[in-house]
This record gives sequence, structure tokens and C-alpha cells, in this order.
Amino acid sequence: MTYFVYIVTTRKGGPLHTDVTPDLACRGSAQREDAQVGFGAPESRHRGDARRLVYYEKFPGLLDAIRRERVIRTWTRADKIMRIEAMNPDWRDLAPNAAPRE
Repeated sequence: MTYFVYIVTTRKGGPLHTDVTPDLACRGSAQREDAQVGFGAPESRHRGDARRLVYYEKFPGLLDAIRRERVIRTWTRADKIMRIEAMNPDWRDLAPNAAPRE
């Protein structure tokens, strides 16, 4: 099974949240649906409305994805921004089912 490590945010320069999922499309739509109440599961809603997928990496297995997520979480904010901008310079929503943003 394929897994993804991803970074989401509310806007360019906003708070960054890193996580792992087996279904990037489903994760993106769930975040958009939860927009009015906060991010993701109830226990993580204190993190704010992080719902724009701005960066992701694909892995063949869960353990590989978890290892990579742990590495990404050690990066400084500047390192994360550099990676995001290398993949997605306009900070567009990369979710497969995302509506285009202006």
C-alpha cells in the first residue's frame, strides 16, 4: 500500500502541519470539510485551520512514511518552506480533488 507524508497550511506563511496518510485525496477533502471547526480530529483542532496541501512525498510502506515524517518534523520552519517552494512555489493546494484557488 502507498502512503504519503504531507504538509498542510492555511495560507502562504501560515502554520505548517505534517502528517501521514494512505489516501491523500480523502485527507484533503476531510480537511476542507472540517474548515469551519478546525483541522482534522477533535484532539488536533487546536492547531488551527490547516487545510491547504502544499507538499507531499510518496512511500511504498507505512514504516518508511513514518520515518520520513519524523525527519521532516525535525526540520526548521525555513527548511520546510524551502522544500515547499521547490515543489510548489505558489503554495497552491495540491490535493487531487482540490478546487483551484485564486
